[in-house]
Amino acid sequence: MFLMNDICRFWKTLLLNYENKRSVRLLADENQRTKQKVRNFKLKYSRMTTCFATAAALGSHRAPVTEEQVFALTRLTPRERLQSVVERIPEVAPHVDQVLERYAEFLEMTGLPTTSLEAKFSDKQKRTEMFARAKEYGDAMFRLISAIDAADNRLRLLRTLVI
Repeated sequence: MFLMNDICRFWKTLLLNYENKRSVRLLADENQRTKQKVRNFKLKYSRMTTCFATAAALGSHRAPVTEEQVFALTRLTPRERLQSVVERIPEVAPHVDQVLERYAEFLEMTGLPTTSLEAKFSDKQKRTEMFARAKEYGDAMFRLISAIDAADNRLRLLRTLVI
């Protein structure tokens, strides 16, 4: 529970730090605004994945979670953490697959050369579409967390994260 709380606080700190930096850039030129939009896009995926893949993996364990289990999770990539949830709760596999498919799209997008990626964010329609995908990624992650809860009411992951 304490570790889960720390992960949630870390997530909130990341968001607050981002918002603080973002407000400083409001007066920046168009090129700087585009770079900031790219950073925002990346935040919506990579940092969310870091925090909530860990929360999902931890939450898929029945209490008490041992020190060894936590250390084993720290050795896994976020993708492997998500896949480990399926090993413990097979019925959430479709939700994990949705998250991983959307994350793969993100990796493909951010694997583009910087100038190509920034060009996509300069186009308002493309930018709107990419941010809509980022929102859907967050929704998919939430559905996964909810499915973990629904699979076994003893886990109470969502409640732990919220309350």
